Amino acid sequence: MSNPVLNSDTVIRGSEDNRTLQQLAQEVLDVQNACNLSGVIHAWSRSISRLRKLLPNADGDDINRHPINIWWTSKCESLTGPGTSESYTLLCSLSETEAVTP
Repeated sequence: MSNPVLNSDTVIRGSEDNRTLQQLAQEVLDVQNACNLSGVIHAWSRSISRLRKLLPNADGDDINRHPINIWWTSKCESLTGPGTSESYTLLCSLSETEAVTP
């Protein structure tokens, strides 16, 4: 089975991304079965860049709340779990911990 994010239907040549809005929508549908968070994040970043080019008059909120981005967000949350007050407290503790060098 081919990687849906990098399949032959995705048209990205060098730095030129020619994907249509329909292809971006299909990509995020295809990625809903993915299990590699890093790969999902990198593909999402490329998708956001292309979405901005396809919708040049859209403001930040329009892009952030576009169904394509909502479903990328959903996939990331399904891989990581939702942010909780417990994880936020741990994050704050981690940010205050100084690095210890061996």
